[in-house]
Amino acid sequence: MSTVLIVLALALVAGVAAFATGRAGRMADAPPDIEPVDLPDDRLLLSRDVDRTRFAIGLRGYRMDQVDAVLDRLSTDLEQREGYLDDLTAALVAAGLEVPEPPVPLTPLEVSADAATDDAAVDDEVDAEVDAEADDAEAVTDSMGRSGA
Repeated sequence: MSTVLIVLALALVAGVAAFATGRAGRMADAPPDIEPVDLPDDRLLLSRDVDRTRFAIGLRGYRMDQVDAVLDRLSTDLEQREGYLDDLTAALVAAGLEVPEPPVPLTPLEVSADAATDDAAVDDEVDAEVDAEADDAEAVTDSMGRSGA
């Protein structure tokens, strides 16, 4: 009887190991249990937006202490920036100067496009530097060949 229990336990452990490593098929993605984080699309974020943000805890989860620390820092920084901008706006108004309109926030698609454009610009700069270095090396090699001939 105990041999049967040991064999069953080993079979269960082997089955779980095969499933966990993906040999028995792929685990299905966990369905979302709450709506995505709701942030305003029509304006820049404010510190109160960050204060109200809550993340779902999933099976694979995240380190809540790290996320909380980052959100606390972000909220504090945004609050300081908002105060600074309010002071600057008040100073402009007191000086009789025009206060510029705040920027329109970028959509996630625009942010991705800007990042791709920035990456392409960096690639172009690197290519230009590599070409310039190759030209310099070629010029040095040519001058060494002429001076030795």
